[in-house]
Amino acid sequence: MSTGANTDSTPSANTSLPFDSINPTGKPTILLIHGSFSTGHDWDPVIFHLRKTTTYHILAPDLPAHGRASALPFTVASASSHLATLITNEAHDGKAHIVGLSMGAYVAAHLASHYPDCCPTVFATGFNIRDPSPSFLAPIAPSVFWGMQSATDLLPRSVVEWAIDADLPVSQKGVVTKALCAEILKMLEPASVKENVGVVRARMLVVAAMKSGIVPSGDRVEDARGVVELAREGAGTGEIRVVKHAGMRHAWNRQDPDLFARAVVAWVERAEVVEGFEDV
Repeated sequence: MSTGANTDSTPSANTSLPFDSINPTGKPTILLIHGSFSTGHDWDPVIFHLRKTTTYHILAPDLPAHGRASALPFTVASASSHLATLITNEAHDGKAHIVGLSMGAYVAAHLASHYPDCCPTVFATGFNIRDPSPSFLAPIAPSVFWGMQSATDLLPRSVVEWAIDADLPVSQKGVVTKALCAEILKMLEPASVKENVGVVRARMLVVAAMKSGIVPSGDRVEDARGVVELAREGAGTGEIRVVKHAGMRHAWNRQDPDLFARAVVAWVERAEVVEGFEDV
């Protein structure tokens, strides 16, 4: 599995959100939105495969509170606003096909529903909705979550990669903060999901990667359906489809980046969804 992706330009002063632009002369633009505690470089293996077979222009930003944007506070709405500006300034024709993973999936859904003119298609994977913490646990939930995430760095890299069937990106020290953990927990609560996911008029594919195991890393189909119900509310919505894959884990962009790249291209180009996916 290759993890390299050569960029053709450096972050621009046109937006406060740092990003890499790959193949800037290609058309159209695909925007890759990473998950929590990561950076745009989490997409490097997928970008490697996209560059082998396509000529798309690719934007891979660091979200607020992550990587080069660590000084910016994160909320789904603020990340979406930053990305809308990035698309306006850097994407071809001011539009981009949106790809979001995990936390990035929620940002993608917000972006598509609140800035519809810049998003012709959406490919979102890894939605997970949690019940709010009991009132007596709510004050300590972010600290517990922070401790669990921080503990991962104490385990041998090879052990973690074996447990999740995936190549890990380079660890980003300092990304896991209690403030960010609190915002992510809030993002996953049903009330916040309903607030962040509005009606989507773009063509939208929602993927549930269901493989679990030693690490409970499978997505839940019912959560994918819940998000789609919100995206479909009202009249005039575009084509929205839900699929599942029994052999892929939550972070399947690292587990099988070739499959991920082919699935994205298939959706963008209105081709058949690639092998292994089943309609829900």
